[in-house]
Amino acid sequence: MKFKILKDTDFSYDSKDKDVITHTKWYSIKRRVKKNPKAITFNPVEVELQNLYAEWERERQDRFVLRLALFICFLAILIAIGHAIWFQS
Repeated sequence: MKFKILKDTDFSYDSKDKDVITHTKWYSIKRRVKKNPKAITFNPVEVELQNLYAEWERERQDRFVLRLALFICFLAILIAIGHAIWFQS
């Protein structure tokens, strides 16, 4: 679902249009979603933001796991090299 976000100074929209949201309301909804991303709501904008927030959190966790796995692999390689050098002497 696509929404148009308007600045506070833009008054050239129909007030009955459901796909239009003001800039201040957009930020208040964003703050509300960040405080409680799993709240039950019937607002389609808030539902869409909750879905986006969940996706961003999954991506952030995936990046963390990948970095941790790379760090462990790097550490294992360093230990293997150190072990080989130590017992070669």
